[in-house]
Parts: sequence; structure tokens; C-alpha cells
Amino acid sequence: MLLYGVALVPLAELLLAEVPELPQPFYADDASMVGAPKDIAKVMSILQEAGPARGYHPELEKSYLIGGPPADTEDANILSEFQFQNVDGYRYLGGFIGAVEDQSKWVEKQVEAWIEGVKLLSQAAKRYLQAAYAGLSKWLQSKWQYLQQSTPGISHLFQPLEEFIQNEFLPALPGGTADEAKRL
Repeated sequence: MLLYGVALVPLAELLLAEVPELPQPFYADDASMVGAPKDIAKVMSILQEAGPARGYHPELEKSYLIGGPPADTEDANILSEFQFQNVDGYRYLGGFIGAVEDQSKWVEKQVEAWIEGVKLLSQAAKRYLQAAYAGLSKWLQSKWQYLQQSTPGISHLFQPLEEFIQNEFLPALPGGTADEAKRL
């Protein structure tokens, strides 16, 4: 993977040289762009032309235009050849980009999935204390921290998870009680 990333540097430099006004971060094989439709179209055309020779094959069916289709007809026509999936918001590198309402719905689904994972850890904790605690601290804590750091203003959405850990996971530890968990 590291070698692939290094191999993409010349492609990223070419794109930046051709359209310097368009921020275009790469993460592994995921390219992103923020800017005017004409600049996005130019970069996409270059990616389609120069990318395959460098091992980068743009997958248009996996490409998203966040913010929905352009309101301006000319901008919509410029981007129509790429057949982007138009969405109001989408996950990006462990976080979310888009409208606040969509972001909240996405985070709530993440929290629900994490609660299900903590339920399983709670069951395991009765017999495998160390493994359950390690699972919680290594799996959930890193995801939770990253999401809160990369997506401001969402801490209130974690309340159900916090309550579940306090009321279900910690008391499930051998010798743990709900009163002891609340003191933590």
C-alpha cells in the first residue's frame, strides 16, 4: 500500500500543477476535490486520461458529488459526463461531510452499531474480563475519539453510548455494580 501511495505522488503533482486552485487531497487510492464544477471536471478528465498509466483507475460508479446536483444548469452539464452520485452528505475518512441533519443521522447509526458491539463485549466480560475491556478500549475508544475530533459539535449524540457503557458494560465486569460505574 505504501508503494502504491508513493506511485500516486506524480499523478497528484500533475493534477495540482494543472488545476492549482482546486484542493485535491488523496488518501491511499481515494481522491477528493473541493471547488468549482469546471475545475472538478478538468481534474476528472485528467484522472481518466493519466490515471490508468500510473495504476489509478477512477471508478465513477463510486464517485459522489456531495451537496446534491448543481443548481446552475451550466454547472450540471459540465459534470453530467461523470455521472456522479448526487448526495447531501457522505462518510469520508471515518467522519462525515454534508448537511448537519444528515450528519446527525449518520452519527446516530454509528452509535447504535457501537452499542450493539458493546452489548457483545458485556456478555464476554462475564468470562473474559481483560479481553472485553481491551476490546472496548482498543476498538471503540479510537473510533469514538477520531469521530469526535474530526466532526465538531456531535458530542451530545454519544449520550446513549455513554449511558450504555455506564449502565450495562461496567456493571457486567466481574464485581462491577451500577453504583460503582456511576462513580467513574
